Amino acid sequence: KSYVPPNSRTAILYVRQMQHMPQKALLQLVLRPLVMAAARWKYSKTCPEEQLHQLTVQLEDESWSGSLFILQGSVWKESTFGPLDESPKKKSKTAEAEAEE
Repeated sequence: KSYVPPNSRTAILYVRQMQHMPQKALLQLVLRPLVMAAARWKYSKTCPEEQLHQLTVQLEDESWSGSLFILQGSVWKESTFGPLDESPKKKSKTAEAEAEE
């Protein structure tokens, strides 16, 4: 955040569990919404906060956690999402089999 010039249009999505190269499941979840948000932001000149917050809800539903930072003027607005544990939820094969019965 310290490298971002004040009064610029910037948002940072930090996902705690993301590795150096994003995991496939994470990339599939965020890529399209982030590209759409960037395009909307470019053409409307307004930060698509609702769209970005909706993405954090989807991430939280999948047990990802982290923070969304949005620069408003020279002030960073932060919202956190997700559980405190480090790994996204994964259904075990036993749990999936029981759910099908």
